Amino acid sequence: MTLVDVIQPDRFPDVCSDPDDNQVLAAAAWGAAKVIVTGDKDLLTLAAYQGAAIMSPSAYSQVLLKS
Repeated sequence: MTLVDVIQPDRFPDVCSDPDDNQVLAAAAWGAAKVIVTGDKDLLTLAAYQGAAIMSPSAYSQVLLKS
C-alpha cells in the first residue's frame, strides 16, 4: 500500500477565480479523490467536483463520527 502518490496534472480546470483552487481541483480529479476537505469558501460553494464531494473539516468529521 502506498501512503503518498506524487501527481503532476498536465491540465488545470478554469472553474474558480483563484488559480490555486483550480490546482486543488485538478489534483483531486487526477487522483480520483472521493472527497476534498477544505476551509476554502470558493471551493466549498462548488459542493462537488468530478465525483469528489467538497466538505469543510467540521462536516467531514461528522461523516467520520457516523461511520
